[in-house]
Amino acid sequence: MIFVLKFVSLLLLTHEAGAEVSLMNGDVIINGLFDIYDSNNGRCSSVISPASVKNYEAIKWTLRMINSNNYVPGIKIGIQAWPTCGLVSEANDKAIDFINKVHSDKMDTSYQSPPVIGIIGPEHSSEAGSISVLLSSQRPTDRLIQIGYSTTASSLSNTNIYHNFYRVVPNDEIQVEVMVSLLKKLEWNYIVVIYDMDNYGKEGYESLKTRVKNENICIKSSFGIPIDENGAVTSSSLRTFLDDTAQLSVTGAVVFSTAVHIKILLNAASLRLAETSDQISFLFSEGIDLTRSSVRDNNDNVYEPAKGAYVTAPPRSYVNEFESYWKNMFKNISRLVEESETNSWLKNVFSFYSDNNCFPSNDSANPGCNELTQSEIDKIGENNLYTSYAIESASLLAKLLKDVHTVKCSGSDGFCENMKSVIYNEKGFILDKIKDISVDLKKEMPFLPEVLENKTLSFATTADVISDTQYNVYNTRKCLTDDSKFCFVEIGKYLNSSLTLDTSLVRDYHKSSIGKTWPNINRAQCLAGQKCSVCILDDLTKEVLYEDGDIIVAGIIPIYNKDNGDPLGCNGIRTSLSVEIAEAMEFAVKEVNRRIGKYQNIFPGKKIGYAFINSCNQPLVVQSKILELLQKGVLQKDGTFTPISHKLVGWIGAYGSSISLAASQILSKFGYIQIAYASTAAVLSDRNEHPYFMRTCTPDDKQAKAMIKIIQTMQSNYIQVVYSEGTYGEGGRDAIRKEAQLAKICIRNEIVVKEGEVYYQILNKLRVNPSAKIVIMFLRSHVVDLVTSAINEKMDYGEFMFIGSEAWGYRPDQFQEKKKLVGSITLALRMAENDNFTSYLGDLNVYTNTHDPWLREYTEKKFDCYFNTSFDKTSENPCNENLRLTDAPSFKQEIWTPFALNAMLVLLSGTSDAFNELCGSGSPSLCDQFRLKPDTVRNRVLQQTFDIANDGNEIRMFDDNGDGNVGYRIYNIQRSPLDTNVLIYEQVGQSPLDEANFKLETETLVKPDGMVLPAVCPNTKACSECFPNENNTPNDVREISVDGNKTVTTVLGAFVGILTLAVTILVGCILMMKRNRYPDDDTYLDATDPYLTPSDTNRDGNNVYQRSTDSPNNSADSGITVRDTNI
Repeated sequence: MIFVLKFVSLLLLTHEAGAEVSLMNGDVIINGLFDIYDSNNGRCSSVISPASVKNYEAIKWTLRMINSNNYVPGIKIGIQAWPTCGLVSEANDKAIDFINKVHSDKMDTSYQSPPVIGIIGPEHSSEAGSISVLLSSQRPTDRLIQIGYSTTASSLSNTNIYHNFYRVVPNDEIQVEVMVSLLKKLEWNYIVVIYDMDNYGKEGYESLKTRVKNENICIKSSFGIPIDENGAVTSSSLRTFLDDTAQLSVTGAVVFSTAVHIKILLNAASLRLAETSDQISFLFSEGIDLTRSSVRDNNDNVYEPAKGAYVTAPPRSYVNEFESYWKNMFKNISRLVEESETNSWLKNVFSFYSDNNCFPSNDSANPGCNELTQSEIDKIGENNLYTSYAIESASLLAKLLKDVHTVKCSGSDGFCENMKSVIYNEKGFILDKIKDISVDLKKEMPFLPEVLENKTLSFATTADVISDTQYNVYNTRKCLTDDSKFCFVEIGKYLNSSLTLDTSLVRDYHKSSIGKTWPNINRAQCLAGQKCSVCILDDLTKEVLYEDGDIIVAGIIPIYNKDNGDPLGCNGIRTSLSVEIAEAMEFAVKEVNRRIGKYQNIFPGKKIGYAFINSCNQPLVVQSKILELLQKGVLQKDGTFTPISHKLVGWIGAYGSSISLAASQILSKFGYIQIAYASTAAVLSDRNEHPYFMRTCTPDDKQAKAMIKIIQTMQSNYIQVVYSEGTYGEGGRDAIRKEAQLAKICIRNEIVVKEGEVYYQILNKLRVNPSAKIVIMFLRSHVVDLVTSAINEKMDYGEFMFIGSEAWGYRPDQFQEKKKLVGSITLALRMAENDNFTSYLGDLNVYTNTHDPWLREYTEKKFDCYFNTSFDKTSENPCNENLRLTDAPSFKQEIWTPFALNAMLVLLSGTSDAFNELCGSGSPSLCDQFRLKPDTVRNRVLQQTFDIANDGNEIRMFDDNGDGNVGYRIYNIQRSPLDTNVLIYEQVGQSPLDEANFKLETETLVKPDGMVLPAVCPNTKACSECFPNENNTPNDVREISVDGNKTVTTVLGAFVGILTLAVTILVGCILMMKRNRYPDDDTYLDATDPYLTPSDTNRDGNNVYQRSTDSPNNSADSGITVRDTNI
């Protein structure tokens, strides 16, 4: 209680500390600025700062040791100390006095008064910066050197502003890196920041805010500790912010503040904790000073919210020699009084810790106070973070002075005339010497404390000491040697840009009095069941998966779906045919970079890099990104661009035909080779329009032939077509039309599918023509599941049999619940899987991987779960931290993955050959000829051979036109013979590109339940309407003919001919009359128009024809309209 009353009474007192000064005499003087007292209401209070007094005493102790060893021959260094109370105004007043002293020294021509040689301090960054600006305003020869030992603000590194300032302590840029590393280790990514509204606090906050943008760490809110016009901090405002933080469900706070303000913060947090169970864990910057008083209340109890707190700070070195001196001095009052002659504030420290508030008198024989108890001595003896740095600062100034003496006095003792002239008249000479200094303190001054062993001080172009950048992490926990007390226990080291954390030492008292151990500690994260939307700020759709290299290959991948309402917009992430393809292409590059086996001669001696962009399945989006990549380069996290066009050898992509077409329109103009891996539209085979486009997949016109052959093999001729709007679907429809006409197969109905429509209505349209029970589907891959799910839900068993294009392909996982689709047939372009890639995926740590910007979101969506550090935890399932992409049941590589992987390999192999031919294998980079001769590059790529089937036989990847050289596998969805509830894809045939070897195993083919085949025209009228210009109907609905009655046939034929001519003339007249009457009306059409298609709203045998909206010159092949971005 005495301690509490004393603290409160002292806090209410203020005094003019500016008049106080302590002096240790010498031949030259160092001016020192120290807090000495806390501030109150913008003035110095009477509350002593023991840590500050201790720092001053450490410098005095060091200088005394230096002098006693005659380090600067014949010259003793003194120090004169002033209190600033941490106030900029006080520090500025002293700086003006120092400037006056500089001019006074110049006027002292007789050299009578000891000259000032430099400044140590002040102790806060805001003070240090302010006085440095004043001191730097002097002419260079009059600038006093200023050494900081506790001022860490990053801005002070700028010697263009702070010309005279240097420091021996690491700056806050290192601290922020340590904080980010610690936050990641702790898995804190949903935090608030509290900071002082001065240079130190604001710079720390801004630096952290910038840095965490790249680390999936969200600063939910921030709070600048308000300091009123008198310099006072209001506890109530801190309490309000803490209440608001709890309302936001944030459980972690990072604090950039001083020990005094942190004490006020902890007091407010303790009061709040007494009223509510909500608790906030803290991470404090080095401003806490690692002093016991900063985390203890006035009863000397550790604040509850301080227990378990983390602190990042420079290494705290325990200077044994000085600590013994410090404690012994307070044990011997007579000695204390004696030392008080050069440090008058030692008595204040004694009084601060004395239970009876005794203040020793100046009579060393009768000081009037009892000696301190052992517990009081222990409090006084607490180690201070900056004590060792204070000692270093004094040693550095002594070294500079000695260097001046060596240069000016040529080995003689004492002040020579040359040295006097410099010290009194050219202060800037000492400042200039620091730029070349490099000193091992212990070797230079063997008498210094042992803790300075191997401590080297040197400076480059900034004010910062060059060091090993070590930083430490501390945890406020029960002491290792005495669990009845709390200590700052070192739990981690940051060295060489890496943080090593000893998790066995971590203790967390968040809602726990006994302390939680790792890993059961508080994680400042978005809470389960919540979506912390404000933190989902980064637009991952704009990210680039990038790795630099001597050679760069670009890739185009649909990581996200398109926004149907915005041609420049993106929607949610895709869970198939997206990230796996990106990883496959990255794997291919890594394999080549290993230079093992068949890859050893691909760009030997050069690192291959990559830049993969997300297309969002939008033509305009991909074109914009391509142009940005070519013109500016890859956008980095800091907002700068890294140019890559001078390294770029080619492009892989895209996936959708429309995207490949849009990309080709740009890339062909620049002469870049483009290899698509899944774009099958026939229009892309036009080498006049797309001269440098190639693809590892086979174009749709060959697929259409295979589909029609399947229908013919089943002796059917009456079908419907369902196709996606856009390049892929419309191109497939056109190819089917062509092949169907040649095979005399009737397309009874064509149904276009627009994304976002009500998909079960497709079934209603199919039911208009029930006899056309075989339905060809040319749907974009990402709508296949949606459309087939809707049909399966509403369709009866055996209503229709579907033949799906390769976009449907092989996807057993998506069809297990679609039992009504048993009997469906699909075509798939299949390349052999790369088993090494499967192993690579199995080893890929999704939880820790940060290189792929899309990987984590993709995994969460694919497995319907969330990781701890996710900002969207609306799923009910937490992800296993050991989750792998291959953990899906019956994992199998996606159908287009081998096509993309091989596209990358063939591009690198071919462009390497072209590079050797055009640039020479020894060229360090791409030469101009490589870009000027794209035809040579294309030819080299075109000739590459690969083992596509993984059977040991290498064949050309492309045909002469640059199209894929892969045939189709034919699958049939069947019930498993082992379990009829399980659906399997059974291969029942193949369609190689040499059409002669087409095969469909009809004996193993399963039809839809209850379906009767073949699907044929239901009557002559329906068939005749499908083929209005044909005299013969399909073979299964033939006219009856009698060979012996030729005369009857001839007569009837003549009669029918005359009748037909008469009808034709009559119809022609009527049409002429109508057209004259309605010249702009296109309703009346010629029934023989070859571009008529059946309306999908009319039933069999009662068909009305209408003109197709797609004329021959308005098809997907024409390139006029590009609406689709996927196959």
